[in-house]
Amino acid sequence: MNIGPRVWKTGLAVAITLWFTELFALEYGYLAAVAAIISLQPTISDSLKKGWERIQATAIGIALALLAVTTLGSDPLLIGLVVIVTLLICLRYQLTGSIGLATITVVVIMAGVGATTWTFALQRVVILPFVGISIAVAINYLFSPPEHQSRLKDSLLQLNEGIEVLIMRVVNRFLTAKPIDHDPQRDLTERIERRYDEARECLTRFAAERGYRWQIPQTQLEQVRRLERALDILWFNAQRVLDISYLAEERAKRLQSGDEADPQYQALVGPIQEMLLSIVSLERYLVEELFDPNPERRDAIEQLGDDLERRRDTLHSEVDSWQRHHQGTTSVRPLMEMVNLMYDLDRIAQRLGELRVIVAVPVDEEDDTKKGSASVSE
Repeated sequence: MNIGPRVWKTGLAVAITLWFTELFALEYGYLAAVAAIISLQPTISDSLKKGWERIQATAIGIALALLAVTTLGSDPLLIGLVVIVTLLICLRYQLTGSIGLATITVVVIMAGVGATTWTFALQRVVILPFVGISIAVAINYLFSPPEHQSRLKDSLLQLNEGIEVLIMRVVNRFLTAKPIDHDPQRDLTERIERRYDEARECLTRFAAERGYRWQIPQTQLEQVRRLERALDILWFNAQRVLDISYLAEERAKRLQSGDEADPQYQALVGPIQEMLLSIVSLERYLVEELFDPNPERRDAIEQLGDDLERRRDTLHSEVDSWQRHHQGTTSVRPLMEMVNLMYDLDRIAQRLGELRVIVAVPVDEEDDTKKGSASVSE
């Protein structure tokens, strides 16, 4: 069993919170511990957000409970009505994660009316939540803070590795017309989908940790946008490879049914494999460059990008020549298969071109460029 940082940090936050409330003789210390548990989230910004949501929901419950107690009393029917109103208000303001705490607060205050009601309310809405939230955020920040950028990098690299294996396997099977082994193919596809989901979750947390929707420096915002675009491009390329997989399967079935392979295919096998190697190498370097800029790698990216463009042009020329000179109906199907393959490879290469442009401009330079453009327009 793997005990992650969040597990032991939650226990540590509870222990420190209870010790703190005992040290300063704060009653209802368990409420501060509850606030610490709820506030300890995967990201520091989520901890603050969750803590603030809890304070808002609890304040609503306290305000309604005190208003009802001081004006109408605290009979069971009234307590039920106040609970309903509290639920509706929390739902209206999307405080769904703290509805339970708000309604419990209503019941505790109204069912336990006495001289300490106002004191309890003050502690419940101000002191205790502040203690619990502060300790949770401090522990989240000081002890093993979430490293979402590192996890995002690993997820993107693993996603790209899966796509590399898939594209090499699928295109080579298209060229050789061998039947596809569906179980390994399905396992690989599912693994790529899991890696994509993990990368998307890491990106969401990375964006939240940097306060993506707050007032933040433009460079940080651009970095998040670059990574979002890179993830979208990788996923787009994975979908195109799956399209080629279906095409390869149809071609294998056609040749197994007795159709002969067109000899023109042999002339195109070499250019396609060269283009494939360029795609795989370029994509890997681009993903690495996103997180670890390196002048030597950037030179290699430029060289691979130029090689890919040249090989695309060569392959297009070969296919165009085949289209102009094909004879008879027997070459129509093979020609259409090759055109469809080229369409998907072209779209993959185009997306890598977009990623190449993104990677070519560092975040700080991109920010300066935008500022300069804004100044000129003014």
